[in-house]
Amino acid sequence: MRPTPIPPKPGQESVWDYPRPARWEDINKQIDDELVTPQAGNVYAV
Repeated sequence: MRPTPIPPKPGQESVWDYPRPARWEDINKQIDDELVTPQAGNVYAV
């Protein structure tokens, strides 16, 4: 369930107007090596 955002007041911005950053997620699957970034021995899909 998504919380209901409070409308911003004049001169304010709402964080709800911006996309959330991508999340890192550990997976145990074979992936296509075209879109990956190696980081300290781990591989993260981007």
